[in-house]
Amino acid sequence: MGAPDEVAHHVELSGVTERNVKWWHGVELNAVRTATVSECRFEGWIEAPTAGLWHGEAVQLALPTAGTTWGGIADNTPSTDIRIIDNYCGPSQEYPGWGKLTGSHTGAAGAVHSDIWIERNLIENAKWDAIGPMNTSRVVIRENTIRASWGRVYVKSISPNPNETIDIMGNDITLIDGSTRPAVGVNATNAQLPVSDVTVYANTVRGGGFGYSANVTFRREP
Repeated sequence: MGAPDEVAHHVELSGVTERNVKWWHGVELNAVRTATVSECRFEGWIEAPTAGLWHGEAVQLALPTAGTTWGGIADNTPSTDIRIIDNYCGPSQEYPGWGKLTGSHTGAAGAVHSDIWIERNLIENAKWDAIGPMNTSRVVIRENTIRASWGRVYVKSISPNPNETIDIMGNDITLIDGSTRPAVGVNATNAQLPVSDVTVYANTVRGGGFGYSANVTFRREP
């Protein structure tokens, strides 16, 4: 992992509005230690014609790999101690909503994002999973409101790392008619990549249920 002088740290974004962002991310936290994104508005997203909706995070947690590093060292340092709190993510007058408010989709051996709080955000009309951390441990997803979205809260392990300590509680989730996604899902990719120490409780869901794959184990049974 990167040494302390090789990461950005103590970053704060507050009260920022980003509107009609094209194709990729509104905020990228790449090898960042201790950051807060709060009271920001992410309004409108222009979907990439050649990439999946899974990449459309307003706030993305990324690893500095050889393919995702534009400055600094490509040493796979994960992000840690991140708070994404009290933000709005939805459509603008000109364009529809984002793929997700926040998530991650890169993995490298031993490089796991950790200590992530995603709280009290309002997400409307998300095209994919409204909150979708992957390759992330020690994550709290609490008291978010998700309205009229295709997908939901979805946590997944991806190669090559297992994940642990996931808390999903007090969220209010409404999916659009016809959605085939669970309102809350936790997915361990296989037996070598389990997700452990999970708790899911006190969530209100409409238009979907709960889905847990094999190799997911609970601190508190759902």
